[in-house]
Amino acid sequence: MNSSVQMSALLLFAHGSSDPGWAQPFVKLKAAIQARDPAKRVELAFLERMEPSFDEAVNILQAEGVAQITVAPIFLAIGGHMRNDLPKMIAATRERTGIKFRVLPALGESEVLIHAIADWVSELAR
Repeated sequence: MNSSVQMSALLLFAHGSSDPGWAQPFVKLKAAIQARDPAKRVELAFLERMEPSFDEAVNILQAEGVAQITVAPIFLAIGGHMRNDLPKMIAATRERTGIKFRVLPALGESEVLIHAIADWVSELAR
């Protein structure tokens, strides 16, 4: 590995559920992103009730030499998890690992996505 190039990764971050099937759309999303850019390192992590957790996923990436992580929160809206929990987790992890983080907006902040959902719902509701 070229030491002048820092390895980076994309971390999809979702809430989690006690229902194992709940994660399937996120697994599909990860695969779709990976298919678009096979060279990109993509990991999936959950806030609670599922594995890997945020810390477990970061530990995996750090062990692979990743020094920069872009976090894509797979949350439709900004609530307590986005406003409070995620920033605290990132701050603690940055302190512990030295990894640099960048956080993308919540999904619901994307006008493109809102319009795509509206188109989909409108089409199905005919």
